[in-house]
Amino acid sequence: MSDNMINPDGISMENGQIVNEAAPDPNAALRFEDLTIDDELSLLDRVVRYVRSGIALQRLVHVKMIAETAKTVGSELTVNTLIPLLPPLVVDTESIIRQHLATQILPVSLICMFGHDPDFNPKEETHRSKYKHKHNTNIKYEERGYKIVTSIILNHINTLITDADMDVRKAASDALATLALYIKPEDVSSMILPIPLRMAIDTKPSSTNKDNNSKEKDKDDKNNAKNSNSKPLNSKTKTGPADELRITASNLLADLASVDSSQITPAMVAKFITPTILNLCKNPAFRVRRAAVQAIPRVVHGTLVDDVHRHLLPCFESLAEDEMYRVRKSVGECLVDMSRSLMLLPYCPDANVAAFGGGGGGRKDKGSQRK
Repeated sequence: MSDNMINPDGISMENGQIVNEAAPDPNAALRFEDLTIDDELSLLDRVVRYVRSGIALQRLVHVKMIAETAKTVGSELTVNTLIPLLPPLVVDTESIIRQHLATQILPVSLICMFGHDPDFNPKEETHRSKYKHKHNTNIKYEERGYKIVTSIILNHINTLITDADMDVRKAASDALATLALYIKPEDVSSMILPIPLRMAIDTKPSSTNKDNNSKEKDKDDKNNAKNSNSKPLNSKTKTGPADELRITASNLLADLASVDSSQITPAMVAKFITPTILNLCKNPAFRVRRAAVQAIPRVVHGTLVDDVHRHLLPCFESLAEDEMYRVRKSVGECLVDMSRSLMLLPYCPDANVAAFGGGGGGRKDKGSQRK
């Protein structure tokens, strides 16, 4: 493999890592050649050159090409050339670039981990289904790529998932929830779950929220009589950054609770996810409580029956009497999903339904209920 292919344009590198150069002066006048794309470059060379462009549009266009490039060049060049391009993009000044980068991370991760697997088809989104739910027993990991995914790429996801922009956080959350299906089961509790758990627990409540919460309660009480014509949240009401992360964490934990039960078992859901959701249900910020209510049906679908009976159902019922109308309304809106999860629960493996007189065995794929 030639050095020119690994390092097109002679980009400054140190120990195989791309050295970030000084960004072009944004105030400098753009020349015509600055706005043109060299069509003679290969796909890899184009991406390497233009994701580092000082022009945001060029960066955006070529960030969207990262996954396609990874599929084309394979795992070795992805690890050696594309992964070193990610650090400056994760903290790019343009949120739209960070958002699209988050959507590229999952396919790039799959190429890194399974690129040498002869049965792996990067065009298929259901890699695991080909193994007929044997779950990792026949999956051939590329060890170097796996280490990069579970260290470097997960760190990038952790940065994006705590981004100030909601759309960036959502895209990163979706990538992490799906990536949990492909990580080795023994690594899920130590590498995947700590990310949303830290977001939910390690932040302090915003004082701004307490004032806004009481103001919103007064407004809700006035509108309670005309709940059928309920108006959206007052635009002046703000949620603090810590609570925004809690809302993201609540949605992500619900997604993780409802993925394949051989990856995140009902016992893991009961041990790690349920206590966190219950804690979020007691948060002073009503938007956090509302997000936790919306997460409960998916957590019910993924946890133990005993956990549902002792903790989740009583919490769900208590929130039906919450002081905030919007929380109570969310409880009502979740009733259909809640009943569906309760009906499917006896068919989830390891659910300990026998203790409650239910049937056992059945479907392993909890992910079909994810939304």
